[in-house]
Amino acid sequence: MTTIQVLGTDCPRCAAMYENARRAAEAAHLECRIEKVADIEKIMAYDVLMTPALVIDGEVRVSGRVPSAEEIRAMLGQARAGRRAKGVQYEGEKGCGHCPGGLCGGEPRLFRPLRDRGARGR
Repeated sequence: MTTIQVLGTDCPRCAAMYENARRAAEAAHLECRIEKVADIEKIMAYDVLMTPALVIDGEVRVSGRVPSAEEIRAMLGQARAGRRAKGVQYEGEKGCGHCPGGLCGGEPRLFRPLRDRGARGR
């Protein structure tokens, strides 16, 4: 499940960002949790200097301005695509399956995704 956080005090711009995030998630038919974070210590943990700020799955995506609902929807699509790619197994891959050619000793090269065999039960 995607987590969207709107960082900032209860100012009109923060309220507008929260509403845009809600509309974007609804338009994308995305099951997510949207939170308002007003605690200054929690906001500072994200190294945000200007509010409002938008955090999607722990990553600061926007700070200091209010993005439109369409812009937030595009960010949600990118976050969803990134999550899908993480669990892909690749043919000829060494290591954990999450970092081809990186941390687990796999050789850096292009990989071809394996076919989905789950539907046929093979």
